[in-house]
This record gives sequence, structure tokens and C-alpha cells, in this order.
Amino acid sequence: MSNFLAGIDIGSKKSAIAYLNLEDNSYLILVPVFSEIPDTTQRILFIAAQIKKSLKQHKPTHVFIEDCLYIQNFWTSKILSNLQGMIELICTDLKIPFTIVPTTRWRKICGTGKIKKEQIKKFAQEKWPDKEFITQDLCDAACLSLWGLQQMNM
Repeated sequence: MSNFLAGIDIGSKKSAIAYLNLEDNSYLILVPVFSEIPDTTQRILFIAAQIKKSLKQHKPTHVFIEDCLYIQNFWTSKILSNLQGMIELICTDLKIPFTIVPTTRWRKICGTGKIKKEQIKKFAQEKWPDKEFITQDLCDAACLSLWGLQQMNM
């Protein structure tokens, strides 16, 4: 295992992994995972394979996975649930402990109350000014990993 933990923000087309150094939380590695494969099953399999490849490379000590929200679109919720299950299986297979974290819980690291995406992006950019957050997913994954670090240090 390395000296990193990981935060994973999952999406049906774009996901993101943020690896945060356990000793220096200013050291962050961002890994975007994109797929435009039209077939949903093949797209999710591709995203899961890319996440597995990244986890094998970076060998985090713990993975924090954003829990799927129930979205009014049944099919999107089903896709995200399937991807979350695949990531849980990947972590189990790689013997990496993981925690499923509700969105409302990790977002508290960015402030109080109902946090908006713009606030999360601003928080991430101020915390890691040397990083380019090209997607909201990368901001979310970075903040999720920081939340996870705080939980591990409690």
C-alpha cells in the first residue's frame, strides 16, 4: 500500500479519482475517467476497468466512494448503482478497505448548509491552487478524499 487514500466520484459518463497524500494533504493526484461509449454496459465496464487500473497503480490505503443518489431518472440511478457495486467489488478484490459516503456527509467539508457545486469548486481551487479542476467530478473527488482523511485522523 502507498501513502495515499482515494476519493472516487462516480458518474455514468465521467468519473474521477483523487489521491490524497496521508501526510501532506496539499499533495493531490487527480485522475479523470471519461467515456463516450454509446452502449451503457460497455461504457460502465470501461469506466470500472480504468478505475481498477488506477487503483492498482496508486495502491491507496483506503478508498472513499461517493454513494449513489436516487435520481428521478430510474435508468441513471440503476447505472450508478451498478458502477458503485463494481467499484466495491474491485476494492474487495484488490484488498483495499473502502467506505461508501453519502454526498451530504462529505460536502460538509466545504461549508455548512446546502452546499452548491460552485462552492465545492471554489473550495477545491483555494485548497489546491496548483491543480486544474477540469470537471466538477474532480472537485468532488478531491473534497471527498479530504473528508476521508479527516475521518481517518479522528
